[in-house]
Amino acid sequence: MINYDFFNNGSLLIAKFLGNIDKNILINFMRFIYTSTKVENLDKILVDYRRAIVNFNEDDLKEISESREQLIKRPNTNVTLVNSPKPTALATMILENYHPKHTNYNICSTLECCVRLLNLRISTTELHDMIENLQHSFTD
Repeated sequence: MINYDFFNNGSLLIAKFLGNIDKNILINFMRFIYTSTKVENLDKILVDYRRAIVNFNEDDLKEISESREQLIKRPNTNVTLVNSPKPTALATMILENYHPKHTNYNICSTLECCVRLLNLRISTTELHDMIENLQHSFTD
């Protein structure tokens, strides 16, 4: 499952991945966000993988990245929040091998880093509360 919400008049998307996340869920969520929601102001994305069980591998990254390239047409800053080895390794592979054209892609392990890289004018406590209280859910 993916919990998500938009903030700052649609300029910030926060998505929290929970449980099993495979290639299809990830691609379908990206398609949903970019085709079924208003993203004209979206320029900052925070994706929280700290409670995800990542069930995609290096071979899936190319397809995930190609899908993202087809959907994202405007520049944005994307921060991936991780706390375990597999999501960190996969995020690093995306950064090194499949860096999106329109994305300033970053990997963080702390909320402090997320606030700084996304240039948010909030405290880490406020960001934590935002992540924990996301209003929408996506299931595939």
